Amino acid sequence: MRSFASLLIVFVLGATAAPLVVRAQTPSARTIYTDTLLRERVLRQEIETRRSDAPAPGLLERMRSLVETYERMARQFPTSEYMDNALWQGALLAADAFWTFGEAEDKATALDMFSELGSRFPRSALVRDSPAHVKRLKA
Repeated sequence: MRSFASLLIVFVLGATAAPLVVRAQTPSARTIYTDTLLRERVLRQEIETRRSDAPAPGLLERMRSLVETYERMARQFPTSEYMDNALWQGALLAADAFWTFGEAEDKATALDMFSELGSRFPRSALVRDSPAHVKRLKA
């Protein structure tokens, strides 16, 4: 009986501690956003310093990967204070991918993200800057 009680205590303690460990290991919206923003800054620096006639191996894929990260963040943390910024950053990066490589997929992604920004966060200060970008993409 004594060993059963000890086993039960160990089980209960383990079960209550497990969610704490999982929560401690799950990055916050802020952490993911700031990490992604830093990765974007490095990527944008590479975009700005490369010659336009120079090959850019993997550049479009890395741009799209960051855009997807911003999109995933917006789905994973829908109420976070960082999600209007994530949609904005993703939309701008997708638009820049379109302007750099000319692929319609990136244009569509940018337009979708600008639209989502406006519908999900109509009071965000970023929304008022969206129409100029949307107009340029649609022109």
